[in-house]
Formats: sequence, structure tokens, C-alpha cells
Amino acid sequence: YTHIHFDAGPQLLDGSRALEYVRSRQTTSDFDRSRRQRLVVLAIRQRVARLESVPRMVGLIGALKENVRTDMRPQDLRAFAAQLARVDESSVQQIGIDDNNFLLKQPLADGTFVLLPRGGSFVELQRSLAAALPATTP
Repeated sequence: YTHIHFDAGPQLLDGSRALEYVRSRQTTSDFDRSRRQRLVVLAIRQRVARLESVPRMVGLIGALKENVRTDMRPQDLRAFAAQLARVDESSVQQIGIDDNNFLLKQPLADGTFVLLPRGGSFVELQRSLAAALPATTP
């Protein structure tokens, strides 16, 4: 095991340090790890949205090309990036489904656990998702 420590407060992390942050789970749960992953994805989105110059965008694309595959054409990627930049951050919703809201951890004899819906069914989760997600038409 590797001891990982982060000081309290906002941090600027490079890729390796960000991976340590999102992958760490020794003293927390998978749900906490999932929350950290969502935080990092949002932080990356915010950082990319601030890249206004073409050379900086080209540099980002160059850094990603070894790790991202797409069949989108360059003009489609530019249009997608422009549309992403116009998304109002206050309209972005996150819904975490974990043992703090919709699920119960049921321990098993071997020390593991299973997740069960609170109240015995997923009706409340379905209602919550239906209320949070806008109706779409095909």
C-alpha cells in the first residue's frame, strides 16, 4: 500500500496525482471514490472550458490522442467543443446513487455486502431520476 495524503482545500493536481486521488479507497468506500471521480471530471471540464486559444486546444488534443479514440471528424470535434463551452455550469446536475440516499448495504457472513433498494423496491429511485432528468423525444 502507498500512503496518500492531500491537504485540505482546493488543489491543482497533475494527471498522476489526480489518479491517486480518484483511485484511492483504502480508508473510504467505493461510493466516496465515485464522488471523487465525479469531482475530477467536473474540474477537467471547467479547465478545458477555459482554454480559449487554438494553440492551447491543439496542445490538449495532442496530449489526448494517445489515450482517446473517436471516429468524429475534426470539424465535428470543434463543434462539440464549442457546444460544450456554452453549457451553463449551473444547469449541470449530478445524481449519486449510493448508501446515503437510495441504497442499503446488507452485510453478508463472509464480510462482503450487497446493495439493496431502500424500502424494498427501486420506485423511489425511479421517481427521483424521472424528476431530475428532462423528458426527451427521439
